[in-house]
Amino acid sequence: MSTAPVVCTCRPGATLWLAGPVRPAVAAELADVLRTRHHRRVEVLALPAPGTGDQLCEADRSAGSAVRRVGMIAEILARNGILALVIPAGADTADPEPVRTARAEVRDRHRRAGTAFLEPPARDDATPPTAGWLLALLDEHGLLPPR
Repeated sequence: MSTAPVVCTCRPGATLWLAGPVRPAVAAELADVLRTRHHRRVEVLALPAPGTGDQLCEADRSAGSAVRRVGMIAEILARNGILALVIPAGADTADPEPVRTARAEVRDRHRRAGTAFLEPPARDDATPPTAGWLLALLDEHGLLPPR
């Protein structure tokens, strides 16, 4: 008898790109709820701050490169039925134009692969999104198992 946790493989994967003032604790709480209550496979990916990573060459340390790299990983996970939660750690807010361009490339990569790419809209009251609000967004897009 296996003691492995039950996970839902009946729903497609997706990338939830949490740009803006999302706290890592919110992403961790959301991931925990998705795993325990909704039996989803989830990975939390943090964008590195620009200029970090001793093993990276100078060209790969830019904010745009970090967004592309994490976006590619997220798309591969999503294509394989995993919910990828991407949170900023500086790279997503560093240099707006290269980051916007790179994020558009990530969106396009997801579109070409047929995987969902969700960017929660800014909330009207300018407060960071909560795990409950993000769960409702995933549910609206059919990414949670039926209740």
